Amino acid sequence: MPDINFKCPRCAQAVEAPSDLAGRMVVCPLCQKQISVPRGMQQSAVKSLSPNTDKSTAVVWLSVLGGMATFLAILFGLLWLSAIGREPRVIEKSVQVVKEVPVVSVKEVEVPVKLTPLQQVDLEMGARCRNAIYCTDQKQLFRNVGSVDVHVFLNDPVKSIISEDRIKNKLELILRRNNITIDNNSLHSLWLSVEGTWLEEKVGLSYIMKIDFRTPVLVERQLFMYRSTADIWSKGSIGFAGKSVVEKALIDGVENEAEAFANAYLSEQKK
Repeated sequence: MPDINFKCPRCAQAVEAPSDLAGRMVVCPLCQKQISVPRGMQQSAVKSLSPNTDKSTAVVWLSVLGGMATFLAILFGLLWLSAIGREPRVIEKSVQVVKEVPVVSVKEVEVPVKLTPLQQVDLEMGARCRNAIYCTDQKQLFRNVGSVDVHVFLNDPVKSIISEDRIKNKLELILRRNNITIDNNSLHSLWLSVEGTWLEEKVGLSYIMKIDFRTPVLVERQLFMYRSTADIWSKGSIGFAGKSVVEKALIDGVENEAEAFANAYLSEQKK
């Protein structure tokens, strides 16, 4: 019986098998895969059909290509004939001339803002607060005071013995003697208070004398600033004097309190 010629469906290798294996599984000699032998494809039949089939396919393709070439030639000829005799048309188009603008680079310049005097003061105050020096001793607050304003307070029993003006003059005299400037407009104030009580039949006077130095302070609480005055230095004494010597005792007490303040004040100015 004639052999069956076919191609491997996996690797396209030409395979020849006996006709009695038609419909059975064989192994491809190239890819070694199992393939099925087709039925009814004998060698003689394939050889007899292949040349005729190739020739008829070629004839069909030549006919199609020839028809397309003829159609394109006719179309080109018609377009060429329609273009003969036409005058060339000039298309006019207005052109707008735009003046070239030079490119200017923009440079960012910081413009200083003109502050009002009050804004300038606030700005400087904020800078001073940020740069504040922490004081470990209250006496450090005496530094750079510059001047003081003097105040005197006497209660009625003491006023019956000596006037506030006399006490104030004595206090200011001692301050000036120690080169401490006195200014009624100063923000820093020195307060001297004397409170006394007469004994029975005014045989003698018991008194309390106190001197305080006050200065303005700024306190920050949860991002809020509070301004007030605070006593940064104070000294006091208790005394008793008989009626005949009470005036001299009060003057001597004022002198002692003033000297104590001057020593504390001057000791910080030298640092």
